[in-house]
Amino acid sequence: MPILAFLIPVAFAAITASVDSHRGGSRSLWSVLGFFFGPLALIVALLTLGRKCPVCSSTIPTAVSTCPSCQADLRTVAER
Repeated sequence: MPILAFLIPVAFAAITASVDSHRGGSRSLWSVLGFFFGPLALIVALLTLGRKCPVCSSTIPTAVSTCPSCQADLRTVAER
């Protein structure tokens, strides 16, 4: 039973770090958050998912059509 008390936080740390690394976040920060805060950190990581701008590589929300950093029109960039 004590092994589960350690394995469950480790699993949340790995999953949270993996989710956040896809958007270019810090794996080590999200690993620590996932280990200590478990499901809450995973939910926050999933809610803050975005995508990368193909022009400037900054993380942007998925619902925007213009990059807030470089003002690139993402509809025309996606068509290329």
